[in-house]
This record gives sequence, C-alpha cells and structure tokens, in this order.
Amino acid sequence: MLVASAIVPGVAMGLAFLFAWLVLKKNLKSSKTVAFETGSQNTATAITFVTISYKGEELKELLPPATFGGHFVLCWLILIVGIYRLVMLAKAKDKKKSQQKEKPGLQEGIDNPAINQDPDVIEITRF
Repeated sequence: MLVASAIVPGVAMGLAFLFAWLVLKKNLKSSKTVAFETGSQNTATAITFVTISYKGEELKELLPPATFGGHFVLCWLILIVGIYRLVMLAKAKDKKKSQQKEKPGLQEGIDNPAINQDPDVIEITRF
C-alpha cells in the first residue's frame, strides 16, 4: 500500500499534465497548474473516501496510506520543480554561451581605430 501511495500522485500528475496539454490544448503554464492541483486534490479525495467508507479496524489500516499520499505529493512536487529549475538553468547557460559566441570581436581596421590610420592623425570614432 505504501508503494501505491508513493506512485499514484506522480502518475496522476503526469496524466493530468498530458490531458491538459494534449487534449485540452492548454499552454505549458496552465498544464503544470492542472497537474499540481490534480495531484494534491487526489490525496484529500482519498482520505475522504476512506473515512466515509470504512469504520473501525479497516479504517485504521487504510487511513495511513491515504495520508502518506499527501507527503508523497510534496515529494513529487519538490522533485519535479527541482528538475524543472535545473533544466531552465542549463538552458539559460547555453543561451548565454551561444550569445557570447555570436558577438563579433574587434575587426582590424574597422572597430579598432588605431589600425590602418595615419599615426599623425588620431581620430577615434568608436570605442
């Protein structure tokens, strides 16, 4: 039961994200929101169903896995957000590197006024 409590929130978030993104044609930001909301609401729903449906010893057996689901939702969210942040950081670094490669350096005679000019006349037009 504990394994199911750990896996179900992640699967629910993944399916909710895919449904919102592919079927409902939501943008990425809205799809992520739907996924997180679905994952967190499943835990509350599970606790409610278990509490209403079972009494006594059965309730004592089934309630802990349902409540662990909330903890696992938090773990999933930390994991997903952490991976997302690392990916965005890597993309930002790659973009910065590619922008630095695209910047032209000094071209002799054009950007550097000291080259190809008369030594007696110093005219600086660009820095």
